[in-house]
Amino acid sequence: MIAFVLAAIIAGITAGAYSEFASVYSENGGGYLFTSRTFGDRDLLAYAIGMSLFLGYTGTTAFCLATMDEWVVRFVLPESLHFLPHGTFGVLTAILLGVLNARGTEESGTSPRVSRPTS
Repeated sequence: MIAFVLAAIIAGITAGAYSEFASVYSENGGGYLFTSRTFGDRDLLAYAIGMSLFLGYTGTTAFCLATMDEWVVRFVLPESLHFLPHGTFGVLTAILLGVLNARGTEESGTSPRVSRPTS
């Protein structure tokens, strides 16, 4: 229970920092945008931080997909389908999420805007 409380505190602090970044920089880019603006004159440092963010996000995604795949194989997949190689559902999930992400980006520019009444 203590671990969950600590995780909630850390997540709250992280959310506060990202909301502050979002209020300062209105364009997309997340942590790398803040890094590149803060350390703009130090290209090598900004590059190293950007690569660290990329590798961290990639590693986290791979870990979550591998864990999800293992759970599907152990608890969801019927015995008759256990001939499929491990990683199949993780790869399929990654492809599905990639397609959803790409489609969501395309559709966000074409969605109708709700006009707000002017006072």
